[in-house]
Amino acid sequence: MILASIFESFATPFILLFTIPLAAIGSLLALLLTGNSLLNANTLTGFLILLGVVVNNGIILIDYANILRSRGYRRNRSLMMAGLSCIRPILITSITTVAAMLPLAMGDAEYSGVIGAPFAITVIGGLSFSALLMLVFIPTVCMGMENTLHWYRGLSPRLWLLHSLLFGAGVGAIYGYADGLLWQAIYLVALVSLMPGITYFVQTSLRQAKAEVIDPAREIRIQVHNLVKIYDWPGRFSRQWNSGKKIRRMLGLSAEFHSLRDLVQVSWEFVLLGFLVYFTYFFITGRLWIFLLSWMVYALTLDLWKKIRTYLYYRFEGSRVVRYANRILFWAIPPVI
Repeated sequence: MILASIFESFATPFILLFTIPLAAIGSLLALLLTGNSLLNANTLTGFLILLGVVVNNGIILIDYANILRSRGYRRNRSLMMAGLSCIRPILITSITTVAAMLPLAMGDAEYSGVIGAPFAITVIGGLSFSALLMLVFIPTVCMGMENTLHWYRGLSPRLWLLHSLLFGAGVGAIYGYADGLLWQAIYLVALVSLMPGITYFVQTSLRQAKAEVIDPAREIRIQVHNLVKIYDWPGRFSRQWNSGKKIRRMLGLSAEFHSLRDLVQVSWEFVLLGFLVYFTYFFITGRLWIFLLSWMVYALTLDLWKKIRTYLYYRFEGSRVVRYANRILFWAIPPVI
């Protein structure tokens, strides 16, 4: 039962630690994209600041999920509701921080280019990457950790005693033979993870079927109640993806671009497209990254053109110029890239 108590005590901190690798991956990608060195004092300072910043979003998510569970929500429902409720505050705080750091990251003066840019790029990359993927990884890790604890509580007392003895022997061996605090921490994490993992693998791989699914003495009877085949029907993913749009259209909440005033609500996308064009073709010097980001420019251009095309089709119904412009934009931009 010692390992179960350890798991329960360190479950939440262990879940929050998953945000740190996400931030590290985002920072490394941002440094690679901009050509900055990792072995820099300012870059390492940015990593240290990220250690205290990126875990805040996970703390908010898990804390609100625990509040919902105390109100009677089930585990999966509480995590879903907490994720939906925390999307806005997490994105708002991350976007405002990134927007504040962006001038420093793109500065080319002596102070900004040498000191401020690596620090700001590290923070921007790690914060944006962890904020986006945290909403997926943290609920998944939380559910996996709780399933593990529920499975471990169902083991027999003999296995608990065996695990306790092996854990004590392993801790003694690590303390006696491992050199350095870092290797001792690595071995301890491996010991705590591998013991339940090996136990679960042995139980599942050596399990034998004890129940008869079909009684061999009874006659098998198959009855089809309803069989429907719809040709040219979209797949399940497409139906679920478009279901929200259909519901909003039925409720009259869908965005209809019938006037120039309707395009004002997407004006931020035009600003984003302008910044992306400047960032891709006038700021970055690596040809590979220019080529890859050009396709993001292409996708955003087509998305904005789709909105403008809706307005033009409504204003000039059946216009050949709009159709020709649509074909030119769709087929001419990729050869230019």
